[in-house]
Amino acid sequence: MEKARLTALAGRTLLGLVAALALVSASVRTVDAGADISGAWTLTLNATEAGDCRALVSQAATDLSANIYCEVPGPGSLTGQIDPATGAFSLFGSLGLPTIGFNGVASGDGATISGTWQASGDLSGVFSGERQPPETDTDQDGCTDTQELGSFVSFGGGRSPFNFWDFYDVPTSTPLARSRAVNANDLAALAARFGSNDATPGAFDRNSDPLSLPSAAITPAASRENYHPAYDRRPVTGKRAGPPNGAVAASDIYLAARQFGHHCS
Repeated sequence: MEKARLTALAGRTLLGLVAALALVSASVRTVDAGADISGAWTLTLNATEAGDCRALVSQAATDLSANIYCEVPGPGSLTGQIDPATGAFSLFGSLGLPTIGFNGVASGDGATISGTWQASGDLSGVFSGERQPPETDTDQDGCTDTQELGSFVSFGGGRSPFNFWDFYDVPTSTPLARSRAVNANDLAALAARFGSNDATPGAFDRNSDPLSLPSAAITPAASRENYHPAYDRRPVTGKRAGPPNGAVAASDIYLAARQFGHHCS
């Protein structure tokens, strides 16, 4: 009887030790993995006119780098450090003209970040951030925010996640649709509507929804019926383009040609 009781007690003790070791092992794995904030983020900066921002963060061990774009100041680049054990991090760099620094911490599940920011000119406040799904396309131009915040212009990078007009992909083919690429079809579509404008009343003008379905192109190319804002851009700087100016002109073909071969597919 006594031998059976001791055997049962030893068994329960062994099971307890196994369970404890399993918990310790799980804990060690969690610490080893550490915080990882790499990826695309939607950021909100309070107490500032910056409004919404988008950031693409890269993390290599404890080193951080980030491309950031805010609605008002525009683009910026940041570098910094993170403590993977605690999720505490700091980033410093430029955002538009001022220098700016972020001090924050990642949540335990890595889904959110929060903290404080301080910029030149005695500006400061708090920020919060949420991870973006990979397919997020804030401006609906066919390039994801991750692609637009990237460094490779030919793959959609170097653009604003808030500017629909900076990727010159237009509706082509039959039925009319965008291809998420700037190619010969886009140039041909612009040529088919060259000279059309909204100087007189018509179905579409420069203020119409650029995602609305255009009418099929007719001849001559300059017909009022051919104008649609999806084919129209306003030159800004270099390869960049802004909202339409009311006419499909040589500047539009030039801008599209400068982006020839760029794609976000």
